[in-house]
Amino acid sequence: MTLVDFQRLVDGVQIDKGLTKLTKINFKAFLNSVLDYVDYTYHNQNNIRLDKIKLKQGKPSDRIKYLEPEEIQPFLNSIYANLNETYAMALEVQLLTGMRIGEVIALTELDWLINDTGPNQIRTNKSIERRTNRVSVVKNKFFNRTIESSDRIDDIFRQRIQTNHLLFGDDASFIFTSKLNGPITYTYLASTLPDINPHYSTHMLRHTHISLLAQNGVSLKYTMNRVGHSDPKTTLKIYTHVSDTLKQKEAEKLNNLF
Repeated sequence: MTLVDFQRLVDGVQIDKGLTKLTKINFKAFLNSVLDYVDYTYHNQNNIRLDKIKLKQGKPSDRIKYLEPEEIQPFLNSIYANLNETYAMALEVQLLTGMRIGEVIALTELDWLINDTGPNQIRTNKSIERRTNRVSVVKNKFFNRTIESSDRIDDIFRQRIQTNHLLFGDDASFIFTSKLNGPITYTYLASTLPDINPHYSTHMLRHTHISLLAQNGVSLKYTMNRVGHSDPKTTLKIYTHVSDTLKQKEAEKLNNLF
């Protein structure tokens, strides 16, 4: 690993976790201890010291990160240009549903509910464990839910299922399938996004979906049910910020009445 790799690691921790400065300093000291141990035990003189690693001051902004409407298409362009199509499609479905990324990866063909009298639906009752990449059944009424699909999501599901059956026949099950006919890798997906853009994360896509619903006047209760939130704190925080932003934009129009 290079110094740049370590800086990226530290950046990921301090940006994503919202840590205090003292915790960041302790984390940096821990990394130095690991390097010392490697040098002493394996006589591997890596000559890497973290003195030049930069720590951000204090906690990051309380503002919850999400994409503005004008940023969504550039985001989609970037993931389809830089990622395997299956991974890019999984991220797009997360953006279109607000589901947790583990829930998206765990989706199977049976979770896509075809409805002849209305919009198709998506059932979520399981997730992928980040460390093991195995499916775990979630026993929580807020996690277990059925949400409405959309035309674009339906198109993605049809394309993935058709491709999966060409590759694996009747053994195909997961919608977002790896080359080994298992679920795609959670950790790879989560770690690759910041490589495309340091500000990108799977949580950001979930929050973006909430912000889009807020901008379109969807009720708070419906949104919480759709994304599986039991605590309104995060949802309400995004709604409040969106409302304040819209008010500001409307106020700016007063300067251009005639």
